[in-house]
Amino acid sequence: MSENRVQINPELTAVALTYSNSKFIAEDVLPKVPVTSRSFRYREYDKNNHFLLPETRIGEKGIPNEVEFKGELKDASVEDHALKEYLPVAEQKENEANGLKKKEKITNQLTRLLKTRKELIVSSMLANVNSYGGNNGNVQSLSADDKINKDTSNAVKLIQAACDKLLYAPNVLVTSRLAMSALRMNPFIVDAVGTAAKKAGLISIEAIKELFGLENIFVGESVVNTAKKGQAVELRPCWENNISLLHIDKDADTDDGVTFGFEGVYEDIQVGEYHDSDRGIKGCDVIKAFYSSKYLHICSDCGYLIKDVI
Repeated sequence: MSENRVQINPELTAVALTYSNSKFIAEDVLPKVPVTSRSFRYREYDKNNHFLLPETRIGEKGIPNEVEFKGELKDASVEDHALKEYLPVAEQKENEANGLKKKEKITNQLTRLLKTRKELIVSSMLANVNSYGGNNGNVQSLSADDKINKDTSNAVKLIQAACDKLLYAPNVLVTSRLAMSALRMNPFIVDAVGTAAKKAGLISIEAIKELFGLENIFVGESVVNTAKKGQAVELRPCWENNISLLHIDKDADTDDGVTFGFEGVYEDIQVGEYHDSDRGIKGCDVIKAFYSSKYLHICSDCGYLIKDVI
């Protein structure tokens, strides 16, 4: 069986779809929205046209003004992502004899790598100042004295002021592990919450959610090896030490709904396999995991970025 005859394996696909890693947040930050073709259209919103109020007064025989509630139509195409691993037939027979499920393990490894790529895509989108509206007015850079790990930095005032600048109140906060630790220990946050944890000087994430009226706080903890193949491991966090405040509408789709963004999914992750007789002495089974999707901005005015908070 040649590579262009990859057979989808339902069991391995189920393994990939149920893969769970608490360190990955990309698919939580920007929800999945199905698209029906590889090339598709979606609606993008901005405050200049979505929030205009037309004249509503009308004469006795007048014609009412026509309104358009939808944003500007844009074109997009999904991007393909795939990885594969070779499993020698001889090794697979030994695995089966010993009750080992090597194909499932390979599937988890491939899925982890594909989802790490998603982390990098979304973290780069959120770190890009051009992802935010207001001609970059929704982006704030902090001076050394204003970093939230400084005792004199009023993180309550900082974050609330950012929330108040958005068209829609943000319901999601996204940040790195180190930045969240600093936020949880900021003296002004500690004083504002005033819980039993105040004595320890470390506030819970749930308490911060309640303080700012947020539905979710997502903390990126994933890391990536940036070294080239054959070089020593060089790990770095996928997420920068920023704070992104976003309005996310989970019901938004390509046709309607004002939200910061989402992932347009044509094909969710699938796992297939085929046999390569040219590999090894008895050939190899090839496990291939892949998906097709596109991350999109829908309304840049629904996001605010506070850069380099520590």
